[in-house]
Amino acid sequence: MRRGMVSVAVLLCSILMVDWVWLGAAGTPQEVVALPFEGYIKTIKIDLCGLQPGMCQGSMVLQQKEGGEVFLVIRPGMRIKHRGQIVTIDELGAGNYVKVEAIHLAKDAAPQIILIEVMTP
Repeated sequence: MRRGMVSVAVLLCSILMVDWVWLGAAGTPQEVVALPFEGYIKTIKIDLCGLQPGMCQGSMVLQQKEGGEVFLVIRPGMRIKHRGQIVTIDELGAGNYVKVEAIHLAKDAAPQIILIEVMTP
C-alpha cells in the first residue's frame, strides 16, 4: 500500500515538473523588431487564400526606395489600405509603390507584413 502511494506521488511530481518546464519554455518572450519599408513591389506571390478577405498567405519582393530588395512574408490578417480604405490583396501588383509595416520575430527568417499602404503617384 505504501509503495503504491509513493509511486503515485513520484508520478504526480514528474508530471508537474514536465508541465512546469513545458509552460516555462512556451512562455518565453520572443524578440519582435518593427521594420518600416518603402518602395515598389517587384513580385508578389499568393500561395493560399482563405474563404474570407484578408486570409491570404504568400510572399512579396519589394524594391526599396533606398537600398536593395527585401523579401517579405504575407500572413493571414495582413491589412492593405488604399486612399484610406481597406482593400483586398487582388488590388496589389508589381509596380505598385507602397509603404510597408512589418515585424521580424527572432524565430522567423523573413519579416512578416502587418500593414501595406498603397501610395498614389
